[in-house]
Amino acid sequence: DFSACFGLTGYVEVEDVFGGGPPTCMRFTEEKGNYETQKFRCQLDGLSVGLSTHLATALDQGGLLFNLNYYINAHSDLTDEAFFVDGTDAGHEGFWTWTDPTVSAMDMNSMFWGPGQPDQGTVANQACLYTPDFLLNDCKDSINIKAICQV
Repeated sequence: DFSACFGLTGYVEVEDVFGGGPPTCMRFTEEKGNYETQKFRCQLDGLSVGLSTHLATALDQGGLLFNLNYYINAHSDLTDEAFFVDGTDAGHEGFWTWTDPTVSAMDMNSMFWGPGQPDQGTVANQACLYTPDFLLNDCKDSINIKAICQV
């Protein structure tokens, strides 16, 4: 729907199935890439229409992570993938933050994180959603995976 996500190519409405709030416009990238490439791809999406687009962020707010989880599991073409999202502890090991568009602390409650996550110390500093549970995980910035972009 053109009006639903400001006419941005590839963006879909992820319904708020748990809270009843407005949907969130997201894009599940077709292309794989490392963290910096995916972050850049997301930022480029909105440039031509003057919108701020970025890696999906603040997933611990308003049930967004669980709505994404529901959406991914309802689309079989997405269920065997992994996705970079905003979030890092680079430069401040163990203190995870959302970075874009503003910096804020990530909720470390285990309901948001995959079992035992984050578990790779300084080796992996970027947040991602990973099969099979699509909860937050710590991923190496060099791995080649898809991403979730957000308006």
